Amino acid sequence: MLLRLLVGSLLVSSAFAQGTYDPVRRYSVEQLQKDFGLLRRALEEGHPGLYWYASKADMDSAFALTARQLNRTMTEEEFRKHLSPLIARIHCGHTGVFLSKKSEHYFKKHRPPLLPFETGFYSGKLYVTENHSSDSTLRAGAEVLSIEGEPVERIAFLMRALIPADGYNQTHKNVRISSSFPGYYRLLYGDRDTVSVSVRDSAGVVRPLRLASLSPRTLRVLPKVTGQPTPNTPQSKPRKSEQRRVLRFSDPDSTGASPPVALLNVYTFDDRGYSGFYRRAFRKIERRGSKSLIINIRANGGGYSAAGRALLRYLMDSSFRFSASMIAPRRRLSVGQHLSAKTLRFLARNLFSKNLPDGRLALRSGDDVTRPVRHHRFTGDVYVLTNGGTFSAAAIVAANLQTKCRAVIVGRETGGGRAGCNAAYIPFLTLPNTDVRVRFPLYRVLTDVRLPNEGRGVRPDHEINYTIREALAGKDLDVKKALDLIKEKHRQQKSLETTMKTVPGTVFIPPIPSNHGR
Repeated sequence: MLLRLLVGSLLVSSAFAQGTYDPVRRYSVEQLQKDFGLLRRALEEGHPGLYWYASKADMDSAFALTARQLNRTMTEEEFRKHLSPLIARIHCGHTGVFLSKKSEHYFKKHRPPLLPFETGFYSGKLYVTENHSSDSTLRAGAEVLSIEGEPVERIAFLMRALIPADGYNQTHKNVRISSSFPGYYRLLYGDRDTVSVSVRDSAGVVRPLRLASLSPRTLRVLPKVTGQPTPNTPQSKPRKSEQRRVLRFSDPDSTGASPPVALLNVYTFDDRGYSGFYRRAFRKIERRGSKSLIINIRANGGGYSAAGRALLRYLMDSSFRFSASMIAPRRRLSVGQHLSAKTLRFLARNLFSKNLPDGRLALRSGDDVTRPVRHHRFTGDVYVLTNGGTFSAAAIVAANLQTKCRAVIVGRETGGGRAGCNAAYIPFLTLPNTDVRVRFPLYRVLTDVRLPNEGRGVRPDHEINYTIREALAGKDLDVKKALDLIKEKHRQQKSLETTMKTVPGTVFIPPIPSNHGR
């Protein structure tokens, strides 16, 4: 859900004029300061996680620094570039700076020039994953060392300062940078007709290249949505011909397991129809007699909490809470007229929420206890695949399964926080002078994880990292690891059965999981 909404975020220059759009219009210091003042008031009044990971003193300092920087006329792009580091300091992946609507529409039609290649982070280095330039010597797999003399490490550092993420998480930032590097580069350095790029090819030879910028349809001016191909993970997005949720079964010969292993790909929780799909899928899993289930939620950016809760109902051993609470700082905000989704906000405040004694507002469903389904519940072994694109409700699903020792997590740290996030209802705050939009969550969602909040995502029990060669070869090491774990357990069970047959009186004591619920 998050990156689908982030399609309008941060990445192209613009300004807004009443009636017509002028990409170079500049706003006065007074206009900028008024918009900034309104933004600060809104954050201090109503953001549920403003001081979750940053102290009030830190945020006050960041506000003061941003206010001092707004001392000259600016375009919309320049204004957004000054707001973005401030918003990133909140450490909330659901809060972000967006283009005004007219500038977003303008740049969908007038695509600006971008770097002519796409990238991915592997082993801490940036590699070319697809070349769109006319220089055929630039091949996928080449390491990007510098652009216009600026080291890639410095460029990535500046990009990370613009990108919001839950807590201190870096995997989500790397996913965002990797999938939209040309757009972020343009945001930082502006339009360039040509660029000087230093690369190291697969033979280890460092070569300087001069590449012409271009803006074909194959390049994305705006960030990719969460379900799109995600860095560090081959096989992340279903083809257009496939559904957004897909159930498959392994070949028994490939795993040594009989009956077959079920592989459930859940690419999003942000659409309807999930209840019927899960009912049919788990009924089929039961009929096939599968004892092991691999659930792929890599690149699942979340969506409806009800969709995540529905999946957990087929996996949990006992009653559970999807979240421990969903709480807003106050019922009404003085900037309410500048927030979108007015009808939905009214219903949330007055019908779906209850007042707390301290003046805060709690969603009635925020701490609901949910029972597992009665029919077709899966009781076998569960392996969940995650990465930096696993966000929001998908990360909460992973947190629940790991904490309740109901699944083994394989892959990379989730982009969404293990302790929770700021979400539930997320309108846009439109700043009245520049029309810059800020995505503004209203409730803090806490997971039912009774462990210290380290400001991290759900960390895998088995961490898997890819080399650029493995990624380009399309290898899925996450699935392979899960299958290897299944094979090993199957082998141990066979060995145990043999031992129990040959040694009378043998009692099996199952091992205690060592990593679950970290």
